[in-house]
Amino acid sequence: SGPAPDPRFGHNAVYDSAGQQMVVWAGQQGGRFFNDTWALNLQTLAWRDLSPQRRPKARYGSGAVFDPASRSLVQFAGFTEESVRYQDTQAFNTQTATWTDWTPAGSLPQVRCLLTAAFDPVGRRMLVFGGQRSGALGDFWSFDLQSRRWMSLDVGGAPAARFFSTSFVDVEGAFVLFGGTTSS
Repeated sequence: SGPAPDPRFGHNAVYDSAGQQMVVWAGQQGGRFFNDTWALNLQTLAWRDLSPQRRPKARYGSGAVFDPASRSLVQFAGFTEESVRYQDTQAFNTQTATWTDWTPAGSLPQVRCLLTAAFDPVGRRMLVFGGQRSGALGDFWSFDLQSRRWMSLDVGGAPAARFFSTSFVDVEGAFVLFGGTTSS
């Protein structure tokens, strides 16, 4: 019920278990890019527009997770209508409806879009793999949600570089990757 977000693709959607809601941010429809933030109450099925005045640049193809400790949707990277890819890390607090720039100084993953991100509850970190920047990427990174630092993860036997894949961290702590598009 109520007003709903415009149709879109390349958006982020995360589950906030404490708030019993799905939080949706960004995306694209044709040549239009979004930077609005919406919540769907999963008990009443009512949408709410949570978009504050100050927010990150409109984009699609970013990766996001939900951090239950900070009650925040945390997003990384993406592609804008100006054909620019980003490497910023932004957090939307669902309790205060505010965006905060969490981009740290130091080593960062390179700019990209169409990556996959998964939440690791044991390490309280966002894990990101791949994406696209003038071709498929195959690097693996970790963002510590407490210290707010990025770290490159070197893993043996990594899958082929890809974008448009999906991932999650299973109950045993394994990062599971499925599908995607490779350069070939």
